[in-house]
Amino acid sequence: MEVVKIVLKKVKKMSKVKEMVKERNVKKMVKNAVKNVLKKVEKVKIVTKMK
Repeated sequence: MEVVKIVLKKVKKMSKVKEMVKERNVKKMVKNAVKNVLKKVEKVKIVTKMK
C-alpha cells in the first residue's frame, strides 16, 4: 500500500505540473494569436496605403 500512496502523490504532483504547463501554453497561444492579428492589421494598413 505504501508504494501506491507514493505513486499517487507523484501523479498528483505531475498533474499539477501539467496544469501549469497548460496555462503557460495557453498564454503563449494567446500571445501568438495577438501577434498574428497585429501582423494582419499591419498588412491591411500597408495594402490600403498602396491603394
